[in-house]
Amino acid sequence: LAGADSATSNLGTGSVASVREVIDTAQAVTGRRICSVNAPRREGDPAILVASSDQARRHLGWAPQRSELDTMLSDAWAWNRIRFGDPAPARTADAGPRGSQGA
Repeated sequence: LAGADSATSNLGTGSVASVREVIDTAQAVTGRRICSVNAPRREGDPAILVASSDQARRHLGWAPQRSELDTMLSDAWAWNRIRFGDPAPARTADAGPRGSQGA
């Protein structure tokens, strides 16, 4: 590898999802409540972030095939359960000491 050409590419989907959409979809996929606090964006936070795979598509012929948010989260949840075991059962009452604020 010494002296060989190399490149770095994003492997994103080019899709946009809000933090709220990600949290809601993760809760639906996992069947678990995720504690969150609705608050204004912090100073310096970007309004939007999008990872495009255009460079990987051009140079490697690679394109995302499982790019729907629910599919990505479901795949990640399944991998995590296989890798680390099934976590404790979902709580149905209070989500914890802080509870869920603004959800």
